[in-house]
Amino acid sequence: MTEALQIGDSGSEVAELQQRLADLGYQIPVSGSYDEQTYEAVKSYQQYCGVEVTGVADTNTLSYLEAHASTAAQGTYHQDQEGYEHAGHGQGYDHGGHGQEQHGDGYDAWGAQLTE
Repeated sequence: MTEALQIGDSGSEVAELQQRLADLGYQIPVSGSYDEQTYEAVKSYQQYCGVEVTGVADTNTLSYLEAHASTAAQGTYHQDQEGYEHAGHGQGYDHGGHGQEQHGDGYDAWGAQLTE
């Protein structure tokens, strides 16, 4: 993926970003256009991961998405979120800080490597 994706961008990299977010439970269309819904989903995901909330899918955010997509593909992401709802909070993006806890080994609750 590119260094950063933001509102106004379009193409296959944006569609891949949207698909990864959708795979993690975000209710956004996979259109290939970085629109307001994508921006809000990225902001929510950034808050969820405990990284700077900008709405821009920068390299740090994309790294988290790649790690979470990998654990989701293995079936561990959804298992660790049992009972956890992605939809809520008016816009459907209330993650309530789940997954931010560190385990002292540099990884979050789903095995994604944390960066400073």
